[in-house]
Amino acid sequence: MTEITIAAVQFTSGNDIDANLARMVELIDAGADAGADLVVFQEFTNHPCYYSSPDHVWQSAIHENGPYVQTLGERARERGVYVSFNATVRRAWPTVEDQNFLISSTGEVVLTSQKQILMGSEQDYFAPGRSEAQLVDTEFGRIGLMSCMEGLIPETPRVLAVKGADLILNSLSSNGIDEAHTHIPVRAAENGVFVVSANRSGPLVDAVDMDGLAVKLGFDTSKLQGGGESQVVAPDGESLVRAQPFRDDLVVTTIDLASARPEDLLAGRRPECYALLAADPDQLAEHLAARPEQARELTVATVTPQPGQAVDDALREALQRCEEVDADLIVLPELFAWQVGDLAGTEASGTAAEAQRAIDALVEVAGRKRRHIVAGVPVAREDGLANSAVLIGPTGLLSTYDQVHVHPDDQTWASPGSEFVVADLPFGRLGLMLGNDLAYPESARILSLKGADLIACPMTWRRPWESRLGAPERAAENHVSVVVAARADSASPAPSTILAVPGEYRFPATGEVNMPDRFDAADSGQPHVRRIDLAPSRDKRLMRRTDLLAHRQPHLYTSLTEVADLVGASTSTQEAIAR
Repeated sequence: MTEITIAAVQFTSGNDIDANLARMVELIDAGADAGADLVVFQEFTNHPCYYSSPDHVWQSAIHENGPYVQTLGERARERGVYVSFNATVRRAWPTVEDQNFLISSTGEVVLTSQKQILMGSEQDYFAPGRSEAQLVDTEFGRIGLMSCMEGLIPETPRVLAVKGADLILNSLSSNGIDEAHTHIPVRAAENGVFVVSANRSGPLVDAVDMDGLAVKLGFDTSKLQGGGESQVVAPDGESLVRAQPFRDDLVVTTIDLASARPEDLLAGRRPECYALLAADPDQLAEHLAARPEQARELTVATVTPQPGQAVDDALREALQRCEEVDADLIVLPELFAWQVGDLAGTEASGTAAEAQRAIDALVEVAGRKRRHIVAGVPVAREDGLANSAVLIGPTGLLSTYDQVHVHPDDQTWASPGSEFVVADLPFGRLGLMLGNDLAYPESARILSLKGADLIACPMTWRRPWESRLGAPERAAENHVSVVVAARADSASPAPSTILAVPGEYRFPATGEVNMPDRFDAADSGQPHVRRIDLAPSRDKRLMRRTDLLAHRQPHLYTSLTEVADLVGASTSTQEAIAR
């Protein structure tokens, strides 16, 4: 049986632990009455994440095997449902952890996980989890757990997916609307799995503490409300059901876990290229030490030739646009002068000659206009062609990046690369990414770990979620600006876009925890030009307390880099590895 009916629950909890527990019992009943097999609760069910002292943190936490868990287990057994929840758990004094629980329909705790990445003031209260994310096999499918901040960066959900998760349960206590609308859906889409998020509703703290917290933080109380919008997200990133914002609610839907991984993007991963994901801090420091002393403002532009042209005509149009536009960096689309799908079966030498003419022409323009240009071109390699991005500057060809994640449609003609490329330029460090790479969070992550201040991505949009979720997430999860120049004839039509890291800390005034400024091209036939500042890309702090890169736990990500250890991978993933 792979079908499962899920109830995602959000409720207002306060400082009274017994009252919170009683409310959860009522909501388990409500979920069971609605036909749920699994009831999913929010983060911090026992007590809001606000404390007066270390002793208060300790006294508010529960025992891992104590009455709180036992009561929920008994109710799960009585109603024949699985129950997922989060609570703070006591360890040896004064250690407290933020822990997720999954209780089976027999009343037993079958899976726990400790929050690995803490957000903001949570670092004052809790110890981060030090164990790699795990899964449990159930009669419905394979389930994994994570909490809030773990969904704002890609590693924890990726580990769960690589290990074979069909369903990821995410407990939240957040007032950020971007979690519901971007960060959670993208984890479902990029991993091809179902994700259930249960978020807090009502005040983030007990009413008695609200005014004091508002004064302390300098925020209006209206900004300190749990956002709700608990949801079940399908593997394509679309929400199947979503609860009301900012109010108590329960939503129910039935899903079939056999439909996870419809495309199986995991099969296209290149673990042998991901060593930096699990590198120790000293290795990462070496990359950062060598980059330009500072990043600065620059003008960026995307130029998109009209589709359906012959190579020489498309090149001519692109050169004219590059002549006209006044920008420090110009980005052209993937295979900017070639027709998608036309390279299969062509003579490699002839295509390579066309590409070299295009590169030479772009070099001439870049030299004369004193500009940098990134363009997607097919490049000759020993075994044929590579789908590549070239970086051209005033002095000539500076770098070439061969696409690491080659789309299945291109594998008949394109040989994959094996290294992610960065280059130091007058305005900062530039990373190169290309087309299908954007669907893989490893790509932008490694470029950011290498110190990229800006990522240029010649693009063909192939999946509906890539423009809506993927591009902004790559900028957000790494605090790096991204320029995407998209083909006008992309399979999934969407404009070119420029995503810039904001220059100021704006949460919670905007209602978004972590989102870039987005500027979409209004007309694909005209250059899209923006002035952006790369200096904010150097600051990886979120909520002033959590660093998106420095607070990662690389020792927990070895599953992402070790091909042989993908024990839980889907059949197609294993077959791809074997090849």
